[in-house]
Amino acid sequence: MNTSLQVLDTGMLNHFAGLQRELIRTADLNAVYKGEVKSGATGTLRSLHVFMDAASHDIAFRLYGGPLKKDHIRTPRGKEFTLISLPYYLAGRIERYVDWLLSN
Repeated sequence: MNTSLQVLDTGMLNHFAGLQRELIRTADLNAVYKGEVKSGATGTLRSLHVFMDAASHDIAFRLYGGPLKKDHIRTPRGKEFTLISLPYYLAGRIERYVDWLLSN
């Protein structure tokens, strides 16, 4: 019996189906901030670094199992950005932290 594991990337599926704007509920996808749920150290967040190199903004969020912290990070390509690391239990309050960061 031949079995295989199939993984569906719903983000890519939504993008190609043209649903991303509707699901995110914004007309301007550049206003969306990238957040990641990661356990790695801030220097090893490769996909976040790639995203931030391409992004027009300089703020990123991640949800993880550690304490709330704010880091100033430089990607391997040299772009500097602010990374806000939120404990999982603060995920529901992420908008407050976006507002806080933008007001400071």
